[in-house]
Amino acid sequence: MWAAPCWPGVAPALTHGSVKVLKNGVEVDKMGKGSVFGEMVMMGFVEKRTASIIADDTCYAEKLHQSVVIRALEIFTEDRSKVFAAVRMKMGGDGEESAD
Repeated sequence: MWAAPCWPGVAPALTHGSVKVLKNGVEVDKMGKGSVFGEMVMMGFVEKRTASIIADDTCYAEKLHQSVVIRALEIFTEDRSKVFAAVRMKMGGDGEESAD
């Protein structure tokens, strides 16, 4: 069993495999190829992660660096509002990350 490491300023993007999302030891979700986790901490919207990610099988992930995401938001201004709308939705509109 593999648990995703915490890399400061980095959110892993799953390119192969599947993972379980655990909160307080309880499985609350599954993620597969294309999923990104840890993005709320990576972008500085919250101070700490609220879930653990456990691999279901062999997984590969690319590191999505904060500086790259910020630069992309500077270049692709038309997508900025979509990103921030998704953040607001995930945080429940109150500045606190929702518990799902």
